[in-house]
Amino acid sequence: TVYVTGRNGSTLRQACASLPGPGACVPKVVDSASDSELRAFFLELAAETGGRLDILVNNAYSAVPYFKGRVGQPFWEQPLELFDEVFKVGVRSHYLATRLAVPLMQNRGSGLIVNTNSPGCVLYALNVAYGMGKCAIDKMTADMSMELATEGIAMVSWWAGVPVQTDDILDGAIDGGSARRGLAPGMQFVPSFQSLYRTALATTPLFEGRALAALARDARGRVAASGMAVISSQLARRYGVRDERGL
Repeated sequence: TVYVTGRNGSTLRQACASLPGPGACVPKVVDSASDSELRAFFLELAAETGGRLDILVNNAYSAVPYFKGRVGQPFWEQPLELFDEVFKVGVRSHYLATRLAVPLMQNRGSGLIVNTNSPGCVLYALNVAYGMGKCAIDKMTADMSMELATEGIAMVSWWAGVPVQTDDILDGAIDGGSARRGLAPGMQFVPSFQSLYRTALATTPLFEGRALAALARDARGRVAASGMAVISSQLARRYGVRDERGL
């Protein structure tokens, strides 16, 4: 059974409708910015599953709306709230969710925790706060994996495609940039991320999910990758994964 969380119940139900079979997907309205809602969710999850959790995917991120129209704007002109949003839901929420999930995985002596991320720590993209948040996730993954090794739990930082064709990206949330700011040197040839839609350069959520599932099934592979940043396209090539377009 897959539990899908988020703030929009309608969107969650649509996501679950794509999974076949009764009980295959359970939508839960949870605001990852709220400690109390996260704690309540994990208590409910434990009660409904008998205290079992196999995989946790930390994917919540609330800063994207703050990027729209600001890509290319220098950090001293951007609102401080952008920094706070990057770290509140996307770093701190990942930390808390992982902290709450580990005891459920300890019951089985195994598990996989995935922090969705990007190469934003190793190259300049979008803005300073964005890159700092991505570095925090990579470091959290590396350090937590050291402490989780004794529990049989693997943890990876998931470098997804740039971009993944999510609704926000297709709506132009991170388009923009200038010759001087917003994109790393050499990336100015990309007129907009939205222009990559329906090209082989842009991945889809289904592609990312299939690659993740392939890693989860590979017990040795996930242990070997624990603590590392893994690139979804490389894993897809290794496991023979394709998206709904056959790419």
